[in-house]
Amino acid sequence: MTMDDGNYLIEYSQPAFTIVFKEEIEKNWDYIDKNHQDGICRAEVLINAQGQHNVFDSVGKICLFGRAKMFMDAQSPKVVKTFDPVRQ
Repeated sequence: MTMDDGNYLIEYSQPAFTIVFKEEIEKNWDYIDKNHQDGICRAEVLINAQGQHNVFDSVGKICLFGRAKMFMDAQSPKVVKTFDPVRQ
């Protein structure tokens, strides 16, 4: 989902989300564009919000990039900041 500030919020089937920042996309677009299919399994089918299978337009490529970041974070997690909406 495109956010008002130009960043992307990626939602998964489980209660988890990834944010990919606009600046990060712009900085890495050539890499994302050339390597996006390295982020899927051979028989994997991804379904977008319109119910289309394996559509790798720019948003689809950004989503795969975000998912790869989530997997890399899971391999080496490091908490850099926590938010408590009750205390803010």
